[in-house]
Amino acid sequence: MFLSDLINKTNRIFLLSLCAGAAASCGMYAPSHFSENKIRVEEEKNVQEVALADLTPSVLQGVAAHYRKHGDGPLSLSVSYDPHAHDLTAMGASEKAASIVAALREEGVVDVDARILPVRDAGQSSAIFSYLSYSALPPEDCTLMAGLESHSAEADEDYKLGCSVNTMFARQIARPKDLKGRANSDVSDGRRAANQVEVYRTGVPNDPLGGESASGSE
Repeated sequence: MFLSDLINKTNRIFLLSLCAGAAASCGMYAPSHFSENKIRVEEEKNVQEVALADLTPSVLQGVAAHYRKHGDGPLSLSVSYDPHAHDLTAMGASEKAASIVAALREEGVVDVDARILPVRDAGQSSAIFSYLSYSALPPEDCTLMAGLESHSAEADEDYKLGCSVNTMFARQIARPKDLKGRANSDVSDGRRAANQVEVYRTGVPNDPLGGESASGSE
């Protein structure tokens, strides 16, 4: 009788342990309520065509501003002209391209690859700007919290905590391409840094910096 009770008690303890273990394993693998994805960087080819008649300084400023924020690499500029027309010859198109390049450089865009493009029966000449463009996007499968951009406050059962913060953060990034990080530095960068540290490590004093006076005399 005693042995039978002991066996039954042991079986009950074993079954309870199995149930507790199963419950714990279910808790460990429960889906997270937090967003686990990162902000994405989308790369695309940005192409904008503007008729030369509409190419005002403000339009060029807009092109330069978008390139500074989203662009990377050389900005390709093509100025089209009709080789059979007399209003804009190849020389005139080259001069126009040069003036556009100068205006872009004044706006901080220095890496410009300009060329002229003969197009028969084009009707009107135009400037075509193209470059790689990067945009920061919210994490995949992320939505904003209800009520942030609409009057609807209906709860979203699939909403992940942190999605709204990451979405707002993605919109405020000044240079989306910076999220891709920097390429590996070359050997010269490492040597330059090592030379700077070596002077400090060996205790060699630096040369004194020359000062300036208000009168300008040394």
